[in-house]
Amino acid sequence: MKKIEIANFISLMDNAGDAVTICDSEARIAYCNNEFSKLVGVEREIAVGSKLDDMTRLYRGTGRIKLCESIEGRQNIQLLEGIELESSSGERTHVTVTASVSDEDCSAYTYAIVIIKNIEKLHQARANADMYSNLVEQSHISMIITDLRWRVQYCNPYYQYKYLGERNQINGDDILERLFPNANEDFREMIVFYVEQLGSWTSEERFDLANNEYAWEEIQIQAVRDSYGNMMHYTIMMKDITNRKHTELYIEQEKQTFEAIFENTTVGLLIIDERGIILKTNMEALRIFNAEIQKIVNASFYNLFICTQNSDTVHYKCNHCENCIIAKTLERVMEKDMTIRGQEVIYAAGHKDSKNDEKTVRYLRMNASPAVINQQKHILVALQDITDMKRMSRELIHSERHLRMITNSMLDTIVQINSDNIITYASPSVKQLTGYDVGEIIGRDFRKFVIEKDLESHEVREGITKEFQANTTAEFQIETKFGEERWSQSVGSILKYEEDVSYVFVIRDITEQVEYRKKLQASKNVADEANAAKSLFLANMSHEIRTPMNGIIGMTELTLMTELSPVQKQYLEMVKTSATSLLNIINSILDFSKIEAGKMEADEHIFNFASFINETLMPLRIQAMAKHIKFEFERLTQIPDFLIGDAAKIRQILNNIIYNAIKFTDEGHVAVKISGVNTEGMVFKLKICVEDTGIGISEENQAKIFESFNQADPSATRKYGGTGLGLSISKGLIELLGGRLTMSSELGKGTTMVIDLPMVIGNAFGPIGDNQKIEIPEVSKKLSVLVAEDDEVNQIVVSKLLNLQGHKADITSNGRDAVNLFRDQHYDLVIMDIQMKTMNGIEAMKAMRRISKEQGVSVPIVAFTAHALSEDEAKLKVAGFDDYIAKPVSLKNFFRVIMKNTGMLEEQRFNVDEIMVRIQQEEALGELALTAIQEKIEAIDDAITASNFAAIEMISGQLKHLVKNHTALRRIVLKMELAIRKENIEAFETYFQNFKENLGR
Repeated sequence: MKKIEIANFISLMDNAGDAVTICDSEARIAYCNNEFSKLVGVEREIAVGSKLDDMTRLYRGTGRIKLCESIEGRQNIQLLEGIELESSSGERTHVTVTASVSDEDCSAYTYAIVIIKNIEKLHQARANADMYSNLVEQSHISMIITDLRWRVQYCNPYYQYKYLGERNQINGDDILERLFPNANEDFREMIVFYVEQLGSWTSEERFDLANNEYAWEEIQIQAVRDSYGNMMHYTIMMKDITNRKHTELYIEQEKQTFEAIFENTTVGLLIIDERGIILKTNMEALRIFNAEIQKIVNASFYNLFICTQNSDTVHYKCNHCENCIIAKTLERVMEKDMTIRGQEVIYAAGHKDSKNDEKTVRYLRMNASPAVINQQKHILVALQDITDMKRMSRELIHSERHLRMITNSMLDTIVQINSDNIITYASPSVKQLTGYDVGEIIGRDFRKFVIEKDLESHEVREGITKEFQANTTAEFQIETKFGEERWSQSVGSILKYEEDVSYVFVIRDITEQVEYRKKLQASKNVADEANAAKSLFLANMSHEIRTPMNGIIGMTELTLMTELSPVQKQYLEMVKTSATSLLNIINSILDFSKIEAGKMEADEHIFNFASFINETLMPLRIQAMAKHIKFEFERLTQIPDFLIGDAAKIRQILNNIIYNAIKFTDEGHVAVKISGVNTEGMVFKLKICVEDTGIGISEENQAKIFESFNQADPSATRKYGGTGLGLSISKGLIELLGGRLTMSSELGKGTTMVIDLPMVIGNAFGPIGDNQKIEIPEVSKKLSVLVAEDDEVNQIVVSKLLNLQGHKADITSNGRDAVNLFRDQHYDLVIMDIQMKTMNGIEAMKAMRRISKEQGVSVPIVAFTAHALSEDEAKLKVAGFDDYIAKPVSLKNFFRVIMKNTGMLEEQRFNVDEIMVRIQQEEALGELALTAIQEKIEAIDDAITASNFAAIEMISGQLKHLVKNHTALRRIVLKMELAIRKENIEAFETYFQNFKENLGR
């Protein structure tokens, strides 16, 4: 090589970017350029002539690589990966090494050329690239790289796992279509504009996942540019912000909740800054101040209130003076982070100029607490309007003082006890009652003051101890401090407050009243004995007179059946008429004595009303015709065919009232009008109106006609006759049957009598026809029954049904009265309604069970209820009832339950149809007579059961009239009359049985 070429080569190598060295055949450095000197850290002069391995300490990992052997062995070298060169300072640099050994014999100086390339920056770049690649691959942020047409070139595993599922490759897909399915060209252009001009585009989007879940992502799109600023790719990073969104949603909901509470609470709320300026208020605060929000917000909090220090000044509003309580309160809140409660402030409503105007001043209770809002300290003020509460408090104090004055001045004593019977309050008058001061009696057991024998009374226990029943009146004796026994009466009520229960009684000293009552009772006993003696005298006299009168009438009738001359027959007829009149008077006196003594009882049964009324009115019509006055009968409404009632007593009532109308009417007419109304299914309210055009009664005498042995005009007795008992007896009988008798009259123009009677419809319990029989079971004994029922209609129904079997019924409309009657009287059976006022049926039943246990008796109690399901029956029996009767009443079930629970055997069923079949064979009697005879037979059987001789005699006389055309039957009835007049019941029953047997012959 020429020198000029060598010089150019050397110059070129000196300026080369890589380290270059030339070695001889012994691997000694013959030449090295400046870059080699820098790389190994040795001056060129030192390096030249040195062994190559001494200057180039090469390593792969921890192993040393030597080049000299390869060069000496004429081997080319190429080391590209993982080679480090350690400089003289110990610093290592990543390099690549290539050595080219000449294969020709050439100059010793140019035996081998070694090029060492410094790739440290490339190595670092690769390391960084690997690191970034790992970050991308392992990141929990979705990363996507696209070309400039938005086609996917890369997506990291997280995105693939989260959104692609089994489809793990989307390269080439349009990413905008995947992320924004509804995106149009304008949207794409908008994104490109943001990325090109502003560097990035950011958005928050919601994406659906599997299993109906979703994720919120924050999307950021940026452009990747080359060193010249040209866009090469788009990168899309998607960060999961679902938790943040949930948190934001929760915060928003909490904010809305807070706002709702803030706005809708019943307490006025205000937020105030450190200067006392109102920043926010709720609607309640605006209502309290009666102002619009514009006048409250940004206004001074202090100026809303009346000054609490300078109340006498003209400018009474708070001016935030140095003694201002409101200002000091808020300062403590701000400076010491204190919460102040219960501060009372005064607000002048309507901004009046007078502090003392009660109509405008409002009292507020203020609570204040520190609150940090937007990193600044504020005050949260809560205001509650207590004006009405203060007013009520004043009124309560006034009322309490007033009540205290009243109780202190009362002669009656007020006592309050707790659930342990301990006295917790007593009014001052307790000293007059017991001799003890109030302090001596408080804290003691009230029972200690009551006479021990009185405490054994159930009524007293319910009236003054913890077994107390509201409104129970109790009478008992107390022992005073001085050993004196005094009678007291108490009535009280229960006081309940949350879980606390107490009992308050008003106690009155009734010692004088009890003494007076004892005297009054003694007087009453004397009067009752005298009245009883009178009734007994009347009954005995009636009996003594009736016996010979029966003989007179009977013998007269027997004589009339013999052959007599006309004069003799006329005289005997007059004797019979006079004797019959006298017997009627005696019967009236006997009835009056029974009514007055309270011994008259209803004897009710089912009867045909049409037949009954025709039979009753027929003889009365004849009497009217005999006096030449018109007798009218009118049925104004439809009357049921069969009714339940005491037909005999109703006939007696009609006979008395209509007979009076005929007797006191000399011209004109007597009219009987019958109507009625079906009130509630089974009860029929019968109305019988008797009008006449007789002498009438003056207004002042109308009240007298119902008195015993009295007539409106004494002269009428002389003209018309009579004892004055008819209307008195009729009124008593009507009231006995639960009815009412009213009248209206005008002197000289006539009188109207109106009879109202409650009846039970006979076929209300089932149709009555040719093939169906009404059967009332006859029983072995008559019962005393207590009926507790608050419905008037049901009272009538049950009473009538019980009377059909001859039972006596006491009716009450509430459980409390039923319990009192049960305690004081003996009953064979109780029929109890469930739903009643004052005390319901179940409570009353339990009270009766306690009384029965105390008295050592067992009385069946039957529930009377509209609940008719089987589970209702089970519940009632579990509660303690023996049985139950369902509403509406079934006749068969009613009597079955009564007889089952009172242990009665059914003696017989009285079947009127069997007798009717036989009677109908007697053609001479006719259909009307058959119906009437059927009723008489029933009535006589009932009267025999009741041992009512007067009724037997009266009905026998009516039966004799019905069979007057049948000689054999008439003679038997006549013998029946004679037997009963002699009170020979055995003979009567023999004749009566003979009468029944002869009916079918």
